[in-house]
Amino acid sequence: MPYSRLTNRLLSLSLVPMLLSVLAACSSLPGASAFQGEPDVVFQLTAENHEFVKDGEVNPTLTVTEGDRVRVELAVTEGRHDWYIEQFDAFTPFADSGETESITFVANEAGTFDYYCSVSGHRELGMEGLFIVEPS
Repeated sequence: MPYSRLTNRLLSLSLVPMLLSVLAACSSLPGASAFQGEPDVVFQLTAENHEFVKDGEVNPTLTVTEGDRVRVELAVTEGRHDWYIEQFDAFTPFADSGETESITFVANEAGTFDYYCSVSGHRELGMEGLFIVEPS
């Protein structure tokens, strides 16, 4: 028996509350609140050729305290780059020369981690640094 237009419409409308409840559940997941409020620490980096630079320092060590909300702002002056740290699944979108991208996340695990540019070959060319999260 073929569905009528009305039946199809009713089926579509019945999916809306289900999708809304899924979205509401996702907003309560751990880490989802990481993007609310102002960051505790902001790092302004530039991506120049195959280096990250902060206040004249190449591939600086970035240090925060466990639980800090961290924002990394990446301004690209040459090429195409991003900023990525696997342990926190935190990354900026790719940016080209003259563009700025950012990421905000919670550093919720103490330790020493690598950050790097995920553009093919850039990490191997030395575009990486250390991200230290001190225990709270």
